[in-house]
Order: sequence, then structure tokens, then C-alpha cells
Amino acid sequence: MKFFKEEFKMLDEMAGRKYIKLNSRFADDLTIVADKNMIKTILRNLISNAIKFTNKNGKVEVTATSDNKQVMISVSDSGIGMTKETMAKLFRIDSNLSTHGTENEKGTGLGLILCKEFCGETRG
Repeated sequence: MKFFKEEFKMLDEMAGRKYIKLNSRFADDLTIVADKNMIKTILRNLISNAIKFTNKNGKVEVTATSDNKQVMISVSDSGIGMTKETMAKLFRIDSNLSTHGTENEKGTGLGLILCKEFCGETRG
């Protein structure tokens, strides 16, 4: 999972500016059959969003597990959370949802939409 480590190095610097602990848990021998650039983009978007909405001294954790048929990647954080209204707008391109992070970080509101498109059909 060399590319995981490459992405983490860059994102760990971003997390460090907010004193956020970035942890990862995945097996070194984990195999993913997917487009490398798409997976890196998805990881970068999900982790940077977690950092963006986590207060100083918080934590972000990324885990990857496999059941031999598929790999599940999970990003969790100690962030500020979302309202139900915000969650309802997350993947709607017509809602133009872009909110500032805990340190007034800006975004385009397109990152999660892009992640969903790259993932294709997902489970709820």
C-alpha cells in the first residue's frame, strides 16, 4: 500500500498544522484492484475534509479492511459533525454546498460528489 503512505505523508503535514493526529490502520499486504489515481483522489478528498472539519488537537483515523471480495476504506474523525440538512445536500450538485472548516478553510463543495462518482455504486 505504498500509495496510501504517499498520500498520508502529504496529509499528515496538513493535519500537523492543526495539531491533529492522523492515524491509519491497514495491512501492508492489502491488495486493491482499482485505478490508482482515482483511489488517491478519493483518499485525499475524504481525509482532507476530515481534517478541515476537525478542531485543533483532534484526531482522524483511516482504516482499510478486506473480506477477500472487496475492500472497505473508512475515514472517521473527532470533528464538528453535520446537521441533517447538510447531510441531505452532500451529494447534490445543484445545492452548491460549500462550508468553511474549523479554521475558516475553504472548499469548492465538489469533493464528495467527485468521490461518489469515482466509487460508482455504493452501499448505504
